[in-house]
Amino acid sequence: MRINSTGSVHASANVGQSAPVQPPRSGQEPAPAHRRDGVELSNDLKRMRRAQAAASDAPDVRAERVAEIKARIQSGTYHVDTDALAQKLLDHM
Repeated sequence: MRINSTGSVHASANVGQSAPVQPPRSGQEPAPAHRRDGVELSNDLKRMRRAQAAASDAPDVRAERVAEIKARIQSGTYHVDTDALAQKLLDHM
């Protein structure tokens, strides 16, 4: 087996040191001094974030609907259409 040299063993000694700055080559513009990285969000993502915020602000329970169903259950007039329920379950599979 033969192992070829892959570089200096002492390369880690330069960790943390900055490399010398090279002047721009002719025809190249120098980098701006105060250049900042940036992120742009797509319109779809912005709409999704607004929808998520609206959904999280909406109440989880419609109190008047719950009260109506409770009253119908207590009076014995609440019935579930099992065929419609089964069809809705199948539609979501």
